[in-house]
Amino acid sequence: MHLAAKLARAPGLRTLPTGIPRRELTARAFVQAQKFGAEMVIPAEAVGLDCSQVPYGLQLADGRRVKGSTVVVASGARYRRPDIPRLREFEGRDVWYWASPIEARLYRNEEVALVGGGNSAGQSAAFLRDFAAKVWMLVRGPSLAKSMSQYLIDRIAAADNNEVLTETEITVLSGSPEGQLECVRWPNRVTGAEREKPIRNVSSSSAQIRQRGGSRAAAWAWTPRASFAQGRLSRPPA
Repeated sequence: MHLAAKLARAPGLRTLPTGIPRRELTARAFVQAQKFGAEMVIPAEAVGLDCSQVPYGLQLADGRRVKGSTVVVASGARYRRPDIPRLREFEGRDVWYWASPIEARLYRNEEVALVGGGNSAGQSAAFLRDFAAKVWMLVRGPSLAKSMSQYLIDRIAAADNNEVLTETEITVLSGSPEGQLECVRWPNRVTGAEREKPIRNVSSSSAQIRQRGGSRAAAWAWTPRASFAQGRLSRPPA
């Protein structure tokens, strides 16, 4: 679902070689879950978990209690912010942490600085090439080979308006008195050579930090036989 949330069209799977619109993929997953007997409760907030016996007890905010032999917590992720001065000033206006059709329209015929060297960054670069005049892909590492799937590397290399700069990270964001991003500067960490470009849009696809309980924890699952949980909740009984 993470892929569906980020892209207008998910890339081809074995059974979907031509790809699928993200809304349709999400809708299909919802229907399939219902076919398997899943009951969707939207909205609902879990406020407590009792692991003292099996089945486990999940306490909901409205007072209801749900029981299950397995508990899976997948509370999403928050994005790791690059350590760049003034970054927060431009967030939500000129700095974004995803590449959806909404951002793509903002980038149309504009140059974009794309931060990151993983698959998320590769998916964003492959998507934005059809909208942006130029995608500057800024990668801290020495190459994409260890952090990105080869099919994405090939797609980026095939795009005339995608340029990958390794050993590179943004150090300066400059803007107008009105708070509009106007200029981005990045040095090469090996050579020290700096470049400054009149770029008004930055898209960051750097690593995500998994959430726990909606704010701090990672995604985990509990079963009667084993616990994969990490966090403040106690281990289930043997």
